[in-house]
Amino acid sequence: MPGILYLAVLFVYDTLYGHDFVVNEEMWKRCDACFALFALVTFYMLSYECLLAFMAMSKCMIVVKPIETSFKQQRFVVKCVAYLVVTIASISILLTVLVRQTVTKLPSVFCLPVLDGQNRTVSMEVVVWFICTHLLVGTVVIATVHCIMIHKLYSKTELSEEAKSLSDQGKYIPLVIQACSTTVSEAVFSLTKISILVAVSYLTTLSEKVTLPLATTVIPGNSVVNSLLFLVFGVRTFVKAKIGKQ
Repeated sequence: MPGILYLAVLFVYDTLYGHDFVVNEEMWKRCDACFALFALVTFYMLSYECLLAFMAMSKCMIVVKPIETSFKQQRFVVKCVAYLVVTIASISILLTVLVRQTVTKLPSVFCLPVLDGQNRTVSMEVVVWFICTHLLVGTVVIATVHCIMIHKLYSKTELSEEAKSLSDQGKYIPLVIQACSTTVSEAVFSLTKISILVAVSYLTTLSEKVTLPLATTVIPGNSVVNSLLFLVFGVRTFVKAKIGKQ
């Protein structure tokens, strides 16, 4: 949702000022709307990692402790997600306020948290490296949790003889495929984001040709891929359940 809103605002800006872009570019980088988009992008990049990690953790805990875990309780899950969203939103606002107080304009017309080689500021460096570290740690956590879950699924010491036979028949294959696909897509997109953010920080002059793929493809791409994955496996589970009832 934040990614769609971000692209929608950019589209409106381009529609309104497309013909007078050179004249309005500097004004756009200084306006509150651009800083609001900066906060939105920061929130999206931070929250998506945390929510994916939370989803991975919930699936892993259901596998590890199917009876004792609190992740089966709707109230517990909603409370955790609410705490995550509020915390990340607060961090995003604080980082945006920090940048707003220390720079007069953002370096990119896409209002992204990137560094300008000619006008580097400590506040923007803090934001960029915080996001890069967050993306890297999130990717490692998601991969680790999924590995633990898959190991537990097929662990001989944890499965009964009946469960072993079911796993041999491919009961857990869809869950494993989904976990592996999510991990791979997360790693690819996160490492791409980090690579672009780091590469841009070492450019003497910020080029919008470099930030354009980050704004229009890489940032929203991960959510699109994972949404399609969840949709495919969700439809498969629904159809399988319907066929089983018949």
